[in-house]
Amino acid sequence: MISSANILFEFICFVMALCFLKGNDKFTLFTKLYLGLVCITETSGFLWMMCTNKSNIWIFNIYILFEALYISFGLYHFIKPFKKNVKPLYIATYLIFIAVYLYGSFTRGFFKFQTTAIMVASVLIVFLCLYYYHNLMKSDKIISIRNNLGFWWVAAVLFFYFGSTVYNLFMNVIFSNKPFAYEILVYIMLTLNAILYGIWSYSFICSSRHQKLLTSSY
Repeated sequence: MISSANILFEFICFVMALCFLKGNDKFTLFTKLYLGLVCITETSGFLWMMCTNKSNIWIFNIYILFEALYISFGLYHFIKPFKKNVKPLYIATYLIFIAVYLYGSFTRGFFKFQTTAIMVASVLIVFLCLYYYHNLMKSDKIISIRNNLGFWWVAAVLFFYFGSTVYNLFMNVIFSNKPFAYEILVYIMLTLNAILYGIWSYSFICSSRHQKLLTSSY
């Protein structure tokens, strides 16, 4: 039930990207490819568990490499208009994640969920989101928030990764003391996914509106 709902959220977001996100820039291309990969990963993980009755952790351990790469690139893409020299920050963020990921793979094994790497990535991503909004508020550029792709895309990322950071910090504590709370934690993550893909879908609509406004102004 939970996996089916997640797959539905992701598929709707993928379709919204295909329908409303136009252009030939790298961000548009990478977004469509990434969301396609998300749908494939979630479906593969679900089918693997259903057919083999074995853990699908290894599938998601591969997937998070692409997740961290896409999210950090997206933040770089939206921060770049405000800070031209932000590329080293983007590269450093991903390299830190890779270092923690490799350390976890060697010490805990590849078939254990890389919780520490995900937590480190989440904290770094939240920092970059706040850095984006800091630069946005300081900027002299006038933007229409209602039609701004970057504002809403980053808002979705901030909500999701801040929430998942808190989730990961307290998951082991809550579950070890009250195992029945596991179901509550699952629904919390489902809600975070709904927020992420829901706001992303809206951001793609904003992008389409913006393009139409630009076209009509000529």
